[in-house]
Amino acid sequence: GQPSAPAFRCNVSARTNANGHRVWDISHNQNNGANFSVLLWDDNTAEVFFGGERLTTTWFTDTDGDTRVEVGRSQFIF
Repeated sequence: GQPSAPAFRCNVSARTNANGHRVWDISHNQNNGANFSVLLWDDNTAEVFFGGERLTTTWFTDTDGDTRVEVGRSQFIF
């Protein structure tokens, strides 16, 4: 099974960028808080934009139907 992570509330909204791609904007107030944007591609790669940086990583849909984006040795789930 997938590792369990403590859940906390976050705001998730979707928008279409100027290139016609769906962008997920995510923010939360946990610990120091964070605001970032995610693009999910059909080949299970993802682009994460955070603090002016761009990270290319991978994503998948778990057995609960949640999206999991892998960032380093961690994941965030929405």
